[in-house]
Amino acid sequence: MRFMTLICIASVVAMPDAAEATADAMRVAQAPAMVAVRPREGADFESLPSVEGGVFLRLARNERESVQIVVAPRSGCSLRNARVSAEDLYTERRWWIGPRRKLDSSAVKCAVTGYVRTREEAPYFIGEGESRAKPGPGWWPDPILDFLDHADVADGDVQSFWVRVACPEAQPAGVYRGALTVAADGLPPQRIPLVVRVNDFTLAKTPPLPLAVTFSPSGPGVVEEGRKMEDYPELLALSKDPLAPVNIWKRHEDEWADFVADYFIMPDNLYLVNKLPNFRQLGRLKSQGRLGLFNLTYWSHVSNGSKHWHDTTMSRIRRAYEAARAAGLADHAYVYGCDEMLTNYHSQINAAAAYIKREFPELPVITTTYDDSYGLSSNGLSSVDILVPDTPRYDSAKADRARAAGRHIWWYIACNPRPPWANIYVESRPIEPRLLMGAMAVRNRPEGFLYYATARWGSKRPIEDGPFTDWDPRSFLTFHGDGSWFCVGPGGTPLATQRVENFRDGLEDFAYAKMLREKLERNPGASWAGRAEKLLEVPRYVVVDMTNYTHSAADVYRWRDEMAELIERQD
Repeated sequence: MRFMTLICIASVVAMPDAAEATADAMRVAQAPAMVAVRPREGADFESLPSVEGGVFLRLARNERESVQIVVAPRSGCSLRNARVSAEDLYTERRWWIGPRRKLDSSAVKCAVTGYVRTREEAPYFIGEGESRAKPGPGWWPDPILDFLDHADVADGDVQSFWVRVACPEAQPAGVYRGALTVAADGLPPQRIPLVVRVNDFTLAKTPPLPLAVTFSPSGPGVVEEGRKMEDYPELLALSKDPLAPVNIWKRHEDEWADFVADYFIMPDNLYLVNKLPNFRQLGRLKSQGRLGLFNLTYWSHVSNGSKHWHDTTMSRIRRAYEAARAAGLADHAYVYGCDEMLTNYHSQINAAAAYIKREFPELPVITTTYDDSYGLSSNGLSSVDILVPDTPRYDSAKADRARAAGRHIWWYIACNPRPPWANIYVESRPIEPRLLMGAMAVRNRPEGFLYYATARWGSKRPIEDGPFTDWDPRSFLTFHGDGSWFCVGPGGTPLATQRVENFRDGLEDFAYAKMLREKLERNPGASWAGRAEKLLEVPRYVVVDMTNYTHSAADVYRWRDEMAELIERQD
């Protein structure tokens, strides 16, 4: 049997005739994690996979993979306390293998999908052809409400449940079979077979691609140049409100650090100036084997005379670097600065980077200053270690030439680029961040990824109930979700979004490709080498270029599963 992760819904276990009349009051389907299932506007339950076959997931040890179970009431009905639960899964009992192995039900989490309401037209287009338009106000799936396991579903609505399998690091490889149970008050439960194949390899706990991603919660920020926070009384009040998400999250600061590390994101801040990194939390993550990169402090270009610059920027770097060394963390540190500055500042930026490298030669210096020459022109940023263009400015061939000259080339996104370029807005297709961090990164070979913020929160209160929430998805002007990948739950606790789940899944796809590439380098003459090379080039059915890519989860699963088969091959 071929275990593709292409998902289809399971047939409902046969029920007595007396129950048949009420069983169809609750319709059940499913969708891949890469699909946005809207609860009202444009909801098309009939287009989801039918109740045939079984729910299949395939993943490695130390990996997470998800699927959505979607329920809807029959027309004219509603559902009360709809819920999804999991049971233990077991391998088949075979005498030549030994006793059955178990994948505990605690590895399968079932949570209600939450919805956020956009109230203004976004400044970007989504869709294609005649359907291409700026998304208007409406409800969108986003937060995963881990604190909520049931939901009422009104007539005409559909409700998604996020089913996440987290494979333990010590789980034996094999095929595990169990079931999901879908229930609602007053209706017979529906038992859906669930099959999970655990690959015979383990993913690392650290990011497979270097990341410089800010998680340092803040408000949505001042949005007009030259104005101060006092000019925005609502934002000022929010910043001082102890119960607002931007403040209440601090009650669970360590929980948040562990939580975002589950998504390969560090408690980090690209724009850190007036304080040191949180070395205590970073040290905890190092002890867990999960520490990635972190910024020591923001650096600026040389201005107002070099003495002034040395007395400010260099003194900050020196203080932070010495503290990082004392904490045993300096080998994970970098310094970021000169954010998106223009080419007329190149000489001052080069001078600053040269000063930093002279005193701290082992400390990576990163910038998003514009330099289309990638440091190769006579006035390019030749003193900077890591240049980070945005994805539209990224050129693989030029990046290779720059690397040969000693530069390192990453890429980044922010509020731009806009569709059809992949991004991570609330209204973006969830497949976009997965492709960006996975197949697109494998195809284009950036050496890292940078992002400016993941917790710009403008909501007045945490999410306390659902599935329809009061969370404000605005993060920058009328952009929705830009710079905001997490939400705040009851009492300040952490909640993920479907978008950041796909961000992590893309990095896990990248990890598969990295493992396959390393295996190929050890076995260049293997019989499967040609097939591996084609997979590492990324098939055109997945990505043609940065604006022409699949919208089908099945294509991503096909590519990923074929890589898994080669990683597991023994010859």
